[in-house]
Amino acid sequence: MKIIISFLKVLLGLWSITGAGYMVGHYSDLASTWALGVVPGVVWVALGVVQIVLAVVLIVSVWPGWFRKQSATAASVLAVISLAGCVLYSAYVGFPGILWALIPAALFAFIAYKK
Repeated sequence: MKIIISFLKVLLGLWSITGAGYMVGHYSDLASTWALGVVPGVVWVALGVVQIVLAVVLIVSVWPGWFRKQSATAASVLAVISLAGCVLYSAYVGFPGILWALIPAALFAFIAYKK
């Protein structure tokens, strides 16, 4: 089971880094006028940076050390960020598109629960 969780941590960490990197560089493309009105551009960039840092913590937590204890917290916050994206874009993407955020959020919650 530890191997599966470690594999999930690495894959979800890489998934989050790629998504957050795109969000930091192209937040104006991702955010509609409504979403930019709710969350300013600076917050989008800060959220992307936080997501990258937490994803790196999740990846590094595969190895023993201080980061291993922080993996549950990082996974919990990443699940909340993923669910916040679902809330912001649920009106625009519909059901099939929302699964791209719900499934990683459920996996992040599973990692947090198992720790």
